[in-house]
Amino acid sequence: MESLNLASKPSGARFRADGPSYADLARFAAAQGDLFDAAEEPIACFCGD
Repeated sequence: MESLNLASKPSGARFRADGPSYADLARFAAAQGDLFDAAEEPIACFCGD
């Protein structure tokens, strides 16, 4: 977990008392894959129309 810059002695801090710890959130973010495949054609954006 050193690559994620997690403390060697975690404090157990949480964003919310009923949610995952910061370390769990960091692990989830590191393991999360891309939403779209890089080979797929991009979706057109109509944000300004």
